Amino acid sequence: MGRQAVRFSLLFISLFPLFTPNFISASLQPSPSPGDAYVFGADSPVAPSPYQQTHPAISGDLVFWLDNRPNASGNHVDRIFLKDLSDPEASEQQLTPGVEGNQAGYLAADGDLVVFTQASPAPTRLMYCHVGDDPQLLAPSDSSQIQPAVSGSRVVWSEGDAGNRDLYTKDLASGQAARLTDWPGEETNPAIAGDWVVFVHNDQYNLWGSPRVNDIWALDLSSGELRRLTPAADGILQQAPDISYDPLDQEYRAVYSQTSGEMGIRLYTFSSGQTRVISAKGYRPAIDGKRIVWESAFTSGQVLLHDLATGITQQVSSGSGSVYVPDISGERIAWSDSRQEPRILYTNRIGDTARELAERYAPELNFPHDIERNGRDDFEPRTVELMVDGAEKLVTGGGEIVGPTIQDLIENPGQDSYLDLPGSPANPLHSYIDKYLDQIGSDPHKYRKTAYARVVPGEAGTGKTVIQYWLNYYYNNWLNNHEGDWEMVQVILDENLEPEAAAYSQHGFAFKKNWNEFGFKKNGTHPKVYVAEGSHANYFFEASALHFLDAATGWAYMDSTGSASSTIPEVEMDGLAGGWAGFAGMWGQEKPSLCFWCFDGPVGPAFQPGDPWDQPIAWSNVTAGKGYLNDIIISLYSPVEIHLYDPQGNHVGKNSSGGIDMQIPGSEYFEREEDHSKNIVVRNTDVLAGYTLKVEGTGTGTMDLEIQIPDFGGNVADKPRYLAVEVNPAMKAELSVTPAKDFDLQIDADGDGIFEQQRLPDSVESIGVDFTPPGAVTDLSVSGVTSDSATLTWAAPGNNGNEGTAFRYDLRYASEPITEDNWPYARTAAAPAEPRPAGFPETATVTGLDAGATYYFAIRTRDGSWQEAELSNVAQTNTTIPSLTWTIQRVYWVSWDDYENRHLSIDYLMGNAGTSVALESTVQASHATPDTVYAVTALPLLVDDIDPGANRTVTLKYYVPLNVSSFTATTYAACSDDAGRTHWFPGPLP
Repeated sequence: MGRQAVRFSLLFISLFPLFTPNFISASLQPSPSPGDAYVFGADSPVAPSPYQQTHPAISGDLVFWLDNRPNASGNHVDRIFLKDLSDPEASEQQLTPGVEGNQAGYLAADGDLVVFTQASPAPTRLMYCHVGDDPQLLAPSDSSQIQPAVSGSRVVWSEGDAGNRDLYTKDLASGQAARLTDWPGEETNPAIAGDWVVFVHNDQYNLWGSPRVNDIWALDLSSGELRRLTPAADGILQQAPDISYDPLDQEYRAVYSQTSGEMGIRLYTFSSGQTRVISAKGYRPAIDGKRIVWESAFTSGQVLLHDLATGITQQVSSGSGSVYVPDISGERIAWSDSRQEPRILYTNRIGDTARELAERYAPELNFPHDIERNGRDDFEPRTVELMVDGAEKLVTGGGEIVGPTIQDLIENPGQDSYLDLPGSPANPLHSYIDKYLDQIGSDPHKYRKTAYARVVPGEAGTGKTVIQYWLNYYYNNWLNNHEGDWEMVQVILDENLEPEAAAYSQHGFAFKKNWNEFGFKKNGTHPKVYVAEGSHANYFFEASALHFLDAATGWAYMDSTGSASSTIPEVEMDGLAGGWAGFAGMWGQEKPSLCFWCFDGPVGPAFQPGDPWDQPIAWSNVTAGKGYLNDIIISLYSPVEIHLYDPQGNHVGKNSSGGIDMQIPGSEYFEREEDHSKNIVVRNTDVLAGYTLKVEGTGTGTMDLEIQIPDFGGNVADKPRYLAVEVNPAMKAELSVTPAKDFDLQIDADGDGIFEQQRLPDSVESIGVDFTPPGAVTDLSVSGVTSDSATLTWAAPGNNGNEGTAFRYDLRYASEPITEDNWPYARTAAAPAEPRPAGFPETATVTGLDAGATYYFAIRTRDGSWQEAELSNVAQTNTTIPSLTWTIQRVYWVSWDDYENRHLSIDYLMGNAGTSVALESTVQASHATPDTVYAVTALPLLVDDIDPGANRTVTLKYYVPLNVSSFTATTYAACSDDAGRTHWFPGPLP
């Protein structure tokens, strides 16, 4: 059976709420853009194990470590293991045998060469091997050999007794060995790169045998040059030097940590002889080329990376425990991590730079009009200089600045300031486009099409990376005319820096689609964004008329998108860090009085409602209508720590190790530097969850505590507020979040475990919210089917459960059973635009289906607050299809004349084994073998419409030469289904 390509048709109607808020929600100080910072993916265990893993050494894709898993005898023995990180599915390999008391804990690697210490039999000796070979003794000695380092075939180490150690070297390629130092005191912790060796020289010991002074030295093995890298100073201690050669700029660099005096990570550059501070805190650094990693704290912290090429420091690890002795090689970083006991190895790979990611996923903006034509009346995003240079004045609380500059915005960032363009949106005769076009023409490069990009790695502790593209429009000429407009497109990457979702700004809220969700169009890696006419919103699709609802008023509005022109704006990575992002005023004039069709200019990116700047993922997850009102939100401003517990003891807040617990599902913990607040959010939960809030004082002062507590059953969100509560380091407080709504804050002022005070809230704001979702459809069924359509019926649910009238239907279909997981990827179909009251019958016909295919249908309902019902039952059907059959009934000569003329007749039986009428069944052609045989009946030959199960007799005549005793014929037939589509049997004509 064959068939032609099927015609598809899809009617896409969607309704969304409309909001146009332009108020300032808070006075924020925007954080700078990370510029070219490396954005890391997930840090992952190298080889999960219940046994201790320490002392990693990494070289390229190979990572070596010390592992104390039991040997064949069941005894825990330190051995060297390795894993090739280029093959994450491969298992780790044991490199050294499990001899009792074997490896001691120092190892170094370069390429496939690893050098390590063997502690038994005494004294400690150095061993080496290449991957796949047996270990060998490096150099015989009667003294203890420790702390090996390797570069190429050269090995250096520290040898001798405590307090009297010297450095030695051996070239494994030539077999030559040498003693490098013979000084009083001891030389330890060597590191080598190329010809240079760096090491610690300890001298002037105190009564406890610890060095009172030490220095970092360097020795050139080729020239013999000896160089002190640190100044001599009593009481200053350094440790853990490392060295690297950068072939790109032919430069040697050394790093070390200073553990007394002015502590931190230091970098020494050999060509200049200069030392500079990389970090004020940190221990045990490692360097490779221009990249330095270290422990951020000695007992608890994270792995940090500093990129000398960009000057940016960024966190690599994301665990809640401590990290130890990180190492780096190329793009690989490895460390021992105590987020679980015992410690095991973790690794991370240096990700793409923020700039590369931002350019890779920059949006393609599609406009309903041709933005290149001069007579247009629409706008595209341009640099902020276009708006600032074009402004007549900057109005501030202290007066007006005529002809403002960017610097004027930086120096006058107050909320009472606003830019004022020439003209007024209150004047319908004024054309903003004229000034706009003149300005662009004066300097097209300065006023180029621009998206201000901002990359937020590891947002809110989620491990996800967010890329924001802020778009600045000169004017908004829609229903709510106003000068200036800030819109935003956001791409969310998962822990492995793969795209997961995108969210577009629409009327003050975000609308989000998964990256592979049906209806999300892309140009390669660039999301397609359909800019609404008037440049005031972004959409995932184009349509000549989109309807929106303002949930506050119930008014409906029209909107439209299109693709008459498109552009991928230039990505600007540094603009948001240039100072003007801190301007808290409005980018456009205040609303003129008595103007009902115009609005205030918008606030800037860092001050937008919903806080997409500081909470980008939370912003993208908000459902329009409910806003944040379905979340428990706790904000506290004071020298205290806050903790939230559920009845099962799950915790949100800082833990004893200094990390962050977010054990309650849907929870977030974050702190804001700009207002020194600590915040906890628990998504989509209410008073029935029965949480307990605990507060612990950390200093002396007062605290302000604000809480939002939704009550889904009561359709209200309560907001108690406590102001100027006295705090001291011993103070503790508790608040129960329960259905009783007892908002008394219990205070233990002296920390003795007795709550001696009960503090009533200073105010309680109660906001009415429709938290009751519409009822779910439970009786969805298929009442009729054709070859390209299915008619569905169901009883209308209500707005609140099964009462009232719902607001909108979302009907979808797929070729596999629909579940919650694949619902976003199902195709959208047209449903009744206005639901009927609860209980009334509803019907919808889905068209554009394939013939003879299996389909599944499901529906969801939304209410006026845009709340979504549970998924309906799933209805299933098969579309109909005709299926022609063709069999031989009789072969004969009709007459002597036919015999003389060699016209052989064959009666065929054409039947329909399908499930729909075979309309206009036609014999199209009949090809015989050998080709001297051919049909003499005129073809195509119309047979008739054939019902399912019926048949028709068809007679064809063939010319058969005398010399042909047999032949075969392939006959092609076609018919139409009830949608007018053509089906061929046994297939299309060759």
